[in-house]
Amino acid sequence: MIPFIYSVLGRFSEGLAFVKLPTGKSSFIDKTGKEIIALSYDFAAPFFEGLSAVNKQFDTGDKCGYIDKTGKEVIPLQFNLALNFSEGLAVVGINKRPGFGFNKGYINKAGKIVIPIQFDEADEFHEGLAFVRTGEIETGNRAFINTTGKVIISLPYNSARPFREGLAAVNVRNKSGGFNYGFINKKGKEVIPLIYEEVGDCYKSRITVTLNGKVFLIDKTGKRIF
Repeated sequence: MIPFIYSVLGRFSEGLAFVKLPTGKSSFIDKTGKEIIALSYDFAAPFFEGLSAVNKQFDTGDKCGYIDKTGKEVIPLQFNLALNFSEGLAVVGINKRPGFGFNKGYINKAGKIVIPIQFDEADEFHEGLAFVRTGEIETGNRAFINTTGKVIISLPYNSARPFREGLAAVNVRNKSGGFNYGFINKKGKEVIPLIYEEVGDCYKSRITVTLNGKVFLIDKTGKRIF
């Protein structure tokens, strides 16, 4: 049992969880509550692929980098944003335009920028592809790229979620100001029409959808099954 002594208690990932005491001391603990890594950072994200994104607050803003499971800082604090690793790459950002968010790109586990910092929106890689956007939310260029940064699918949609089991949820704004959702495959083909008010991710070839306020399941072809 882990005692009720922490002001911050993160979720466990790869056997470790970030915690912070009311005194401000932070660390990673294991599932027995034993301190494994003492930290000198203000925050640490869960471990993914053996690395944790960490940050420190400075007068000039946050600086982020990564540590390994020994607590060693393997990628220096040099970014304004650092997200979790997925498929060997992580989204990082630099605040080039204060007040306008981050410019984002991708680094590898050596800390090398392998896809230039150029995007206004960039998601994690799943199934070899990641959603990115340059420009405004409604009018910018949107696409799925591969791990080399090559555009694989140019998107006419407002936004897209990560691929799951070969399908990605996409949406467009409807006449009432909300969004309609459907799914595309890895060729960019719309395989489930954009008619739903809400959709979940594909899991075990099943998708939860909402249509006209009713919730039900469909398969990967769009056929209703429950």
